[in-house]
Amino acid sequence: MQAQRSADSAYRRLSASSADCS
Repeated sequence: MQAQRSADSAYRRLSASSADCS
């Protein structure tokens, strides 16, 4: 599913961003 992949990609990007910010 395209939507699922998109959501997973966004979540991973957000997690990486949070870790980098922290």
